[in-house]
Amino acid sequence: MNAAAMATLGTVQHTKKDWLTAETLDLIQLKRSARLAGNSSEYKQFTTRCKENVNRDRQKWADDIAALAERALARGQNHERRFFQLLPTALSWT
Repeated sequence: MNAAAMATLGTVQHTKKDWLTAETLDLIQLKRSARLAGNSSEYKQFTTRCKENVNRDRQKWADDIAALAERALARGQNHERRFFQLLPTALSWT
């Protein structure tokens, strides 16, 4: 019954890092498959590509947060609260 449900409904990938793109998550899955298959050369290539994609995704996310904060400050006093709401998020990007 569980197999039939999985075939019908599929699975949903949940991630702790919301800023990872679907492309990066797919690359991580390929890396995991290569490791389990014992393909060390493919695994090394996927590891390098994963690191590049993760760093790119993290930088894009940080830039987006910074842009939101800058827009909130540029709008004036009424939007300073939004800036201070975004500040802890921007500082915790590592």
